[in-house]
Amino acid sequence: MKTSNSKNKFGIADLIYKSVTEQLRPEEREALDLWLQKSENRLLYRELLSKEKFQRSMSVYESVNLDRMYTLFQKRLMKRGRVKKRAVRSMIYKYAAVFAIGLLATGYYLWNRGSEVFKGEESGVEIVNTIQPGYEKATLVLADGSEINLEKSKDSFVMTNAVVEVENKDNLLVYKNKEGKQNQEIRTPEYNTLHVPVGGIYSVVLPDGSTVYLNSASSLKFPEYFAGGERVVELEGEGYFDIVKNPSKPFTVKTRVRNIKVLGTRFNVSAYTEDELFSTTLVEGKVILGDEVVLSPGEQAVIPKSTGVAMVQKVETELYTVWKDGKFYFDQEPLDKILTKAGRWYGFECTFADPDLKDRLFTGVAKKTYSLSQLLDMIARTSKINYQIKYHKNENAYEVLITTN
Repeated sequence: MKTSNSKNKFGIADLIYKSVTEQLRPEEREALDLWLQKSENRLLYRELLSKEKFQRSMSVYESVNLDRMYTLFQKRLMKRGRVKKRAVRSMIYKYAAVFAIGLLATGYYLWNRGSEVFKGEESGVEIVNTIQPGYEKATLVLADGSEINLEKSKDSFVMTNAVVEVENKDNLLVYKNKEGKQNQEIRTPEYNTLHVPVGGIYSVVLPDGSTVYLNSASSLKFPEYFAGGERVVELEGEGYFDIVKNPSKPFTVKTRVRNIKVLGTRFNVSAYTEDELFSTTLVEGKVILGDEVVLSPGEQAVIPKSTGVAMVQKVETELYTVWKDGKFYFDQEPLDKILTKAGRWYGFECTFADPDLKDRLFTGVAKKTYSLSQLLDMIARTSKINYQIKYHKNENAYEVLITTN
């Protein structure tokens, strides 16, 4: 077992050496990529290729006793068959370099075993390997201002009153009109607000049976039941709506930029306060933005806040709705926009060492269950960037620094 482990380390060191010297064959590149899927291996690889670490590895290489190694290798190889001395000498130099990197790699593993945090040079700042992904969590704020942590209230009734029962089950908040009360307006309905924090996601079934999926850093304000001749909710952030059709009681989503009127339909709204662009993407049915823009399935309306003028375009709707299914989907998207989205899910702010890096484009699909380093490594390979994840202890905040490759 020990011998197999040593061979594996030596083989990885060989692949790292070939990667540095640009000698990797396609099948070796696949093997190295497989090894790099583990976050601790990626960290080691980046450290090994840093200027300081590489100089250290070369110092080890130069300290290897080549003459003694030559003698030992020659004896072993000659026993297996006829091998030219020149070939032996060439192999010795190659394996000496591999040995140096392998020795450094092993030492690095031992030095950092059991620790995922490395102290940074800045006071109160730590360099960390990764950030774990978000998960289903939210807070329900009732009309009287009281708050219910839904993460701690799983699989239980949240509340009940004269007209409605509210149940939280399987990360889904469900409002149900009590039997016989569906069409009775006993009193003016009170409004509740579902807050989803950074690093969270949650869904709610409204009193009419419509479902709303809320993305990270988003909130939805809605009544405990829909009174009168319309159904009105208010959105901050991003939500995907699957609305039950009811021609006699149209549904309206209020946002800071535009109100969206619908009958029965499925659509996505992105209305983050800090974003310059507001967008509505229609999957099915029909929606009206304000009084002037009508969308058909497969269309998206984008409104820059600076102009307020709507632009309608045909889009691949999955690109804008797949977040609710637990995926990131980027299509020639600039890094600045990508990392803003990722920041809401993983909980970090992004800094670019060079402003031009913001406009680098990336295309790819990633599961939202990936750790942050897995996502960033995928982006880094094709976008030719490096990154560093910092934890600011005093602010209890994470920062991702993007630099050139």
